[in-house]
Parts: sequence; structure tokens; C-alpha cells
Amino acid sequence: SSSSSSIDIDSSTSFDYNPKVMKRNVNSIIPLLLSKLGNISINRLDLFESHQLMNIIWSFSKIQLPSTKLFSEIIKIIINNKIFYKLKSNEISSILWSFAVLQYKSD
Repeated sequence: SSSSSSIDIDSSTSFDYNPKVMKRNVNSIIPLLLSKLGNISINRLDLFESHQLMNIIWSFSKIQLPSTKLFSEIIKIIINNKIFYKLKSNEISSILWSFAVLQYKSD
């Protein structure tokens, strides 16, 4: 007998937690989770360090999940807060790679 319980992502989405089911559904849960985290983070981006902003962008691109609004806000934070000058070469290359993978174009 396998045990299962319910995990609520938000008021309209929940998943049954069963290890076999979760393994099959992980590809649908991760994009949903990242979208929710992106929506929560968007109002707090000015609190993030440069490497954390890069990790957000990289995470979305790694699973091919574009987020135009989030990316636009991150670019504004990087440019307006002069974080760009604090970025290390690997952070710049990761951001550029991420945007290229998603074919993201900023205004």
C-alpha cells in the first residue's frame, strides 16, 4: 500500500503526493512552481544580489520557461541599481546564455 497526501500549490491547483505519481508529474510541477515564485519575487527583486538575479534567469531558461515581465524587471534592476558593474564574467555569460536560449528580447 502506498501512502499519498495532497499538496496545494495555490487555491486552484493541488497534486496528490505519491512518489510514483510525483516522479511522472515533476515536469508539470516545476514550471508551475517557478511561475509562482517568479510572481512572488517580482516585487522584491531589489533585495537580490547579482548572482541571485542571474540564478533566477538561468532557472527559467533551463526549463524553457519564458517570463517576459520578470526578465524585464530584472534587467531594470540590473541597470538602474548599477548592479551591471558588479556582475562577474560568469554571471554575464549565464544571463546572456539564458536570454539566447529563450530568444528573449528586451524593449
